[in-house]
Amino acid sequence: GGGGGGGGGGGMVDPSTIPALRHKYFPSYTRDDAVRHLQGKPPLTYVIRNSSRDNCHALSYVKEDGVSVHHCLVNYAQGRCWLEQGEVMYKDLADLIDGYEFK
Repeated sequence: GGGGGGGGGGGMVDPSTIPALRHKYFPSYTRDDAVRHLQGKPPLTYVIRNSSRDNCHALSYVKEDGVSVHHCLVNYAQGRCWLEQGEVMYKDLADLIDGYEFK
């Protein structure tokens, strides 16, 4: 191992370092790629991708109707992350997805 030097002041966390999320992370996906990937998948299936915005990831998921795909931005600061339209702060992306009510 040799621990990776401390995170640079609460920046983004690489989802591929979080075992629960590794297989859900598609860094090079565009919004369209995410929609194609999720089409026909069960409700609440999601992927994480890099956002065009600095210091953000995008979360794309199938809504409860099983048809539409919703996209939201995940922001990072001070070692926490939160959804752009949400007010709850989470300790990491896995925690956010765990606590997020996909609607």
